[in-house]
Amino acid sequence: MSKTSKSPASHRLSRKSSLRKNPLRIAVIGAGSIGFTRKLMQDIASVPEMADTVFAFTDISEKNLKMVASLCSRDLKFNRLPARVESSTNR
Repeated sequence: MSKTSKSPASHRLSRKSSLRKNPLRIAVIGAGSIGFTRKLMQDIASVPEMADTVFAFTDISEKNLKMVASLCSRDLKFNRLPARVESSTNR
């Protein structure tokens, strides 16, 4: 048996998944909290039926919001998930 280094999320996605015509949008208010927001997004995106979710992050701190959006986008790309991140400081 050969070992592979695929992450659990990309392994689950490798199974045939049906992407919705209108993906689910989840708004995260106060998304500048790096640990909470990133873990929440990872948990949701790891469910095969929710792999194409759009995460709409909002926070009053532009600096924190940019950092979280960047990290979360990187995580999605690394795991080859179709979900995407949008961010705004406009409440």
